Amino acid sequence: MGKKNLKKKIKDKDKEDVFINQEWKKRGIIIIFSFILLVFLINIFHLQFTYLIDDAYISFRYADNFVQGKGLVYNEGEKVEGYTNFLWVILISGFMKMNLSPVIISKILGILFGFLSLIIAFYISKETNKKKEDVYNFIPCLFLICNSSYCVWTTGGLETHLFGFLVLLGVFFYLEGIYNRKSNIYSSLFYVFACMSRPEGILFVFVSFIHRLILGIIKKNKIYLKDAFLFIGSFIILLLPYLLFKLWYYGEILPNTFYVKVVSGQEVYNAGKFYLTEFFTKNFNILLIVNLVVLCIYSVKEVWFSYLISLILPFCIYIFLVGGDHFPCFRFFVPILPLLCILVGGSFRIMEQRFKGYRIIVYSFIILTTTYSLYYSFTSSPTGSQSKDLVLRDNEVEKERIDTGMWLAEKLPSTTSIAINPAGIIPFYTRFQTIDMLGLNDKHIARKKVDKLTTGAIGHLKFDSDYVLSKYPDLIIIGACELLEGAVSKERIVEYYQFIVGAIPGDRALLGNKNLFEKYDLMAAIIKENSYLPVLVSKGKKDKIGDKFVPVLF
Repeated sequence: MGKKNLKKKIKDKDKEDVFINQEWKKRGIIIIFSFILLVFLINIFHLQFTYLIDDAYISFRYADNFVQGKGLVYNEGEKVEGYTNFLWVILISGFMKMNLSPVIISKILGILFGFLSLIIAFYISKETNKKKEDVYNFIPCLFLICNSSYCVWTTGGLETHLFGFLVLLGVFFYLEGIYNRKSNIYSSLFYVFACMSRPEGILFVFVSFIHRLILGIIKKNKIYLKDAFLFIGSFIILLLPYLLFKLWYYGEILPNTFYVKVVSGQEVYNAGKFYLTEFFTKNFNILLIVNLVVLCIYSVKEVWFSYLISLILPFCIYIFLVGGDHFPCFRFFVPILPLLCILVGGSFRIMEQRFKGYRIIVYSFIILTTTYSLYYSFTSSPTGSQSKDLVLRDNEVEKERIDTGMWLAEKLPSTTSIAINPAGIIPFYTRFQTIDMLGLNDKHIARKKVDKLTTGAIGHLKFDSDYVLSKYPDLIIIGACELLEGAVSKERIVEYYQFIVGAIPGDRALLGNKNLFEKYDLMAAIIKENSYLPVLVSKGKKDKIGDKFVPVLF
């Protein structure tokens, strides 16, 4: 009996020790993630993206109309899918139904999904490490919380981090699905949600299906082949109700924005090449690329490695083909940044395992790479449209647009109609019937054929000035809705128009249209003291709204 009691005590003690160790590990992870959250928040507020970008308010306008019972529409009675983030719009509308501000809620959700993505990145890294506990699992989190693009877009007001979070969940359950078949269904489910957040989510689904098929063929494993069809079958079944809704409600599967932004031509490819080059040299850096090369050499046969690479490369090709994005800080790369950082963490782990005899050199290289990369992320600034310096300038512009929208809503009747670009902030605050001159929310402009691409910002290349004038809106606002300082001056307005038309070919065409000044007078809205907005006011409707504006004399 004594021996049995002794063995039982030893066994109970071992169980107790294991439990204590597990508890300390959990506490340690919680402490580390608390520190990660603190640094993450500090960096977010350090980058000062205090005002949401204009496009976020397009989603808010759809959500607002939905809450008011007008439907998922931009203009009441016009069923156009001028958004690409259905799930985000529905999520925001739920909070708006509770009388919460979409501006505040979108920032809170952006930070929340950004932080949750860090946690999922940690667990994916752990999955690639055969569920072992080591410091390298935290490397992706460290790189992400110090990455300017990742931090800036938490408060940009769009679905960027929601989409990235859902993609990461899809990746996590896909990798688990290699050993647990049920996880394939979970992967499909989260990829469905990702597709409902951004249409390019379908790219991740297609690649995942092909990857699992190839895996089954190479390994001659019928289970993998069955899993591939289980994955794609579950995805189709789960996505089908959403597609049928789109077809019933909007009359088409593809969003209206697809026709605006998917334009081919040398100008687009040049922009895409610049976007990729700037990202991998200014946001990423050469030391991290060296790490990826090392990982490629030693992990090419690993399933997790081949899967992550097969997701990243096609997405980079997609970014190149669409010409990137005109917003600062590489918004399009944010959803795959965690995957790139997981690869970096994996490369550090591989170095330590493969070069055990040179650990001092390996550790020195890891410390050097990490220190340099974090410093580089804080100090480097891309050029052109991706510059971090533009964030502060964008804050000022967005604030001016809010002031303008509120001024117009107060001064003009609710029946006023406007033609404008960009078509987010001002239409949201005024609720006026609006012609989106960039075509995101207008079927005619979106489908307008561009015979020859002209210079201009990506996503701003479609236009039809004759169509806009034929709709005869009360007001036309040309330019980026920026306020001009000082006294009203024709010369200053002309100078501003000459500057703005370089980026927006639609404005260039409108100003060159001979019918414009036959139908409209150039006037100024004094939004606040010592600053004004140039506005084109319909000559036939001056009695209705013209007395609120100051004439600009020629």
